[in-house]
Amino acid sequence: MGAVTDEGGQYFILQVPPGSYSVRASLIGYGPVVQTNVRVLIDLTSTIDFSRNYALQEEAVQAGEVVVIAERPVVQPDISGNVANISAVEIQNLPRTSRSIPN
Repeated sequence: MGAVTDEGGQYFILQVPPGSYSVRASLIGYGPVVQTNVRVLIDLTSTIDFSRNYALQEEAVQAGEVVVIAERPVVQPDISGNVANISAVEIQNLPRTSRSIPN
């Protein structure tokens, strides 16, 4: 179960069955904070204020391997003429003829 806070940090998690829970707060760029033994009783509201009781510590975001895959569409509807996309390697591999320029 979980929830997202509003701009003021307020959140509600509804319909939590009675019992004892560990509640974790996390934010991108910060390490998670966990409060254990949070008791939820029938028909009562349990309040946990992470901003007062626990300070979130800054933590570097670890990014895994990023793979970007892109394909050029065969037909581009916004182009009305003929277009050829040629790479630098293809230009270098074109056959060449040499002509001497007359003086």
